Amino acid sequence: MPTGARSTAEVAADARAIVMREIERRGGRAIEVQHGRRWELLLDNGSGEASRVRVVSRRRGDWQSSIKEGDGQGAAWRFWVFVDLAHEPRFWMLPEPEVVAGIRDRHREYLARHGGRRSVNDYSLHCAIRTSDVAHGADRWDLLGLSCT
Repeated sequence: MPTGARSTAEVAADARAIVMREIERRGGRAIEVQHGRRWELLLDNGSGEASRVRVVSRRRGDWQSSIKEGDGQGAAWRFWVFVDLAHEPRFWMLPEPEVVAGIRDRHREYLARHGGRRSVNDYSLHCAIRTSDVAHGADRWDLLGLSCT
């Protein structure tokens, strides 16, 4: 790996640390917990109810996910925080059920535009999540029970 290059895992860890600092700055506490192969944050916003936070980061382009994330309904007590690390960190928050439904709906729309198939590889599970898909969640720390300032 070239000097200065960061692995995807390192960038993801950086993003979780940045989100944890923001949570603390906004009056909450968070710890990292492992959920299967993925790391998440266990959030205590002071209300007595814990939430799980999945942090998804990008340095450029779109956030990357899988169409398998569109299976099921998602849990109302889980949230996704999308972090843009291109310059100064920027954040978008959405409840997991909304993210899951969005992935499922966008994939169905994609297949409809391409005759029911992937345009290049029918076996691909890739799903891009664009800023426009999450724009309404910009800085919605209140969804996590935290101060927006």
